[in-house]
Amino acid sequence: MPTKIDHYSIALIDNLQTDVDEVRLEKNLRIVRLDLLSDPRAEKLLGKDTLRIAAEIQTDRTRRNSEFRVVPYQQSLTGAIVQRIPELSNHALEWHFEGEVDDPFNDHYDREIAINLFSDVITSLRLLKPGLVGRFGASHIIQGDPSGIEGPWSRGETLNYEPSLMNMHWRYRFLREDCANLKRTLETVSQCRNQQIRIALSRFDRQYAKEDEAGKLIDVMVAFESLYLKGVDRELQFRLATRAAMHLGKTADERRKVYDCLSTAYILRSKVVHGEVGDLRGHKLLKKGGWASPVAILEQLRFYLRQTLSSILLGIGIQRFTEDFHKKLDDAIITGEKTLNRSI
Repeated sequence: MPTKIDHYSIALIDNLQTDVDEVRLEKNLRIVRLDLLSDPRAEKLLGKDTLRIAAEIQTDRTRRNSEFRVVPYQQSLTGAIVQRIPELSNHALEWHFEGEVDDPFNDHYDREIAINLFSDVITSLRLLKPGLVGRFGASHIIQGDPSGIEGPWSRGETLNYEPSLMNMHWRYRFLREDCANLKRTLETVSQCRNQQIRIALSRFDRQYAKEDEAGKLIDVMVAFESLYLKGVDRELQFRLATRAAMHLGKTADERRKVYDCLSTAYILRSKVVHGEVGDLRGHKLLKKGGWASPVAILEQLRFYLRQTLSSILLGIGIQRFTEDFHKKLDDAIITGEKTLNRSI
């Protein structure tokens, strides 16, 4: 006999600046302004103060634009408290599924479906444009769960993101015209099962959580390696940088910039991993390449990585990436003729 359940999950979004009230991403999934939440379980999971402040933000535009308040927020039901600036974001990710699930329940329903989709939404937002967007831990209630544990419950999640008061200096601005691209990107990210791309996406997300530049550099370069290297290669630095340059650069000048950036980053990353460099600030390779600081080269690397992932997921396609991506790049390097579609 099928099991009838009512699954509700919610997670606050951090550092999302937008005038869009709601983005319906899938039938059961949406981004929604906090004061527009209608399910009574939202208050149970988020707390009265969170929804009260959300309503105040909408009615007090002057305060929202000129003054920030810092309030404690219990982001998990285990008692972990973080300091949150509610004015940085007044939106949440919401999942609601109500229906029947075939038996055996555990084979036909994934209790972590909302967690995984929430993570994919944040990844998709990050792929669209720069900005320190993230989310707090998700909380859940599954009424009718045959395990007998309906909730509310939450657990440690592997999103690797720490909300920070410093995020306000790198706001993520989501516009109404971004909605269609977000839905398209989310669909592609959620359906992607290619291991190389999944590793790259994971590392792309992880570097958002790192405080030190060396850790961010390692994550970014592992992502590039996952996409541009395969198997055991010699002269990895050259192969990685030339493939990326051929893929991303439209002109000789652009290809040279991509090559120099990736080549320098690869050398720095190797020195960090092998214990030769602990602090990237002031390193001679950065000065030689014209980067004023580690932050500058990391911003450039993130830009190229975002371009690469978007091109593969939304332009080239996972099928073509799996079949002949590296070979065609190498052929293009030899012949000088590009045969890959870079565009989104």
